[in-house]
Amino acid sequence: MPRPDHWVRTRQQASIVTALPFAEASSVVYMTVTSRLFEAYLKCPTKCFLTSRGEVGTGNAYADWAQVQNIAYRSRGIRRLKGGVASNECVAGPLDGRDLKLAKWSLAVDSKAYAENLESAIDAVERLPRDTPGKPPR
Repeated sequence: MPRPDHWVRTRQQASIVTALPFAEASSVVYMTVTSRLFEAYLKCPTKCFLTSRGEVGTGNAYADWAQVQNIAYRSRGIRRLKGGVASNECVAGPLDGRDLKLAKWSLAVDSKAYAENLESAIDAVERLPRDTPGKPPR
């Protein structure tokens, strides 16, 4: 009859063996949810997962055409909005959230907003003028 010490692991050996699968299964991954990932999720949760992992699709002629059309439509819209505003009242890029009420611009384009692990791409934001002097803008 085999001795029990051949098939019984010590507590230390058992914790080493079970610690690795448990650590892999319980590890938490922090990632930023971007507009691109959110759009992919609305189309298909699996597509969102694959996109978040860096996987790229094989290509689709219609999807490529639709993406080009969306980009062109967005560009024309931003160009039209910029045409109605003086160049010194239009800013592009990231905005400082602390200075939004004191800012001098009336149109911001191609900005991103962040909150915890969320990111949103903002095509255009228009600030409304002050109603009365001394009051912050809306």
